[in-house]
Amino acid sequence: MKRFEFPLDNILSLKRHDENTVLAQYAAAVSELSKAKANAILLKKRLTDEWRTHQEHLQNEPHSLSLTQTQSGWKYIEEKISDAEEAINQAETNVARLGGELKERRQARKSLESYRSQRERIHRTEFERLEQIELDGLAGQGPRQRY
Repeated sequence: MKRFEFPLDNILSLKRHDENTVLAQYAAAVSELSKAKANAILLKKRLTDEWRTHQEHLQNEPHSLSLTQTQSGWKYIEEKISDAEEAINQAETNVARLGGELKERRQARKSLESYRSQRERIHRTEFERLEQIELDGLAGQGPRQRY
């Protein structure tokens, strides 16, 4: 049987490579999202602990903080929380985008692999048909007689 040659094998290899590249990017994005969420949790804990310590300090040593100092403290906390939320939002957006890309690349590869399988089945069926014709021809000849 003549070996099956798929003319689009190079493209199929590129599709597989593209899919693996996006898969690696997706894994990195998921990792970044996990880090952003972990950083937000640590930030919340740290800010909560600092605020609690600050409140205890105020109760033990009463002195007046200016309104400006209190507002700047709250502004700092709000900025840090906002930065952490923004990092999470960006990471989630990136994960969603790369997840969509991965789905598209995977579908393109699967379509091409399906087409390759279909062409290979046709090749094999055609070979088997031709082989059967040849065998039928040999069987129909019977023993040769000499005159």
